[in-house]
Amino acid sequence: MDAVDAAGTSALIERVATKYRKINGLVCNVGNNQARAVEEISPESWGENLDLNLTSAFYGIQAVFPHMIRAEYGRIVLIGSTAVYDGGSGAIDYVAAKAGMNGLVAYICRNYTRRGITANIIHPAAIETELLMARYGDEEMKRELLTEIPVGRLGKPEDIAGLVAFLLSTWGDYICGQQIAADGGRTLFNR
Repeated sequence: MDAVDAAGTSALIERVATKYRKINGLVCNVGNNQARAVEEISPESWGENLDLNLTSAFYGIQAVFPHMIRAEYGRIVLIGSTAVYDGGSGAIDYVAAKAGMNGLVAYICRNYTRRGITANIIHPAAIETELLMARYGDEEMKRELLTEIPVGRLGKPEDIAGLVAFLLSTWGDYICGQQIAADGGRTLFNR
């Protein structure tokens, strides 16, 4: 489905809720970051990238909320980016959208945690995905990137998946409103 299709998102959530009779968790993991300078971003491109990287998360949250409120239970995990800490090396629209996710989490925690709904954000960096490999495909660039990561390796999608699973489980019940950097120490190391 198209993540920026509000009606499609809502329809998908309704199908899942009908099939499983509840919605316990939501993970919003949509994003695209095309490196370019501020002056290269058109107003249309700005809007499209904010929609993809931020508004899509809002659509998911809005669609699951009636189910979570009714059940008085829900776990929301948003996938952000450590670019919110250091500006990243991609584009300003991406950083702005991922920073906006912090506001979504803060709002949910402030207004819905007492109703059984928690929200957290994971900020990955340097995860070995197609997007990262497209930007750091050359071996020299990859070696240089690795010098910025104290654990000495790129992150794996499984590193993020394990953290998501923890936050969605009962082990994560006491964690709410947190921004968790999953970056191999890169953010702190490069300050």
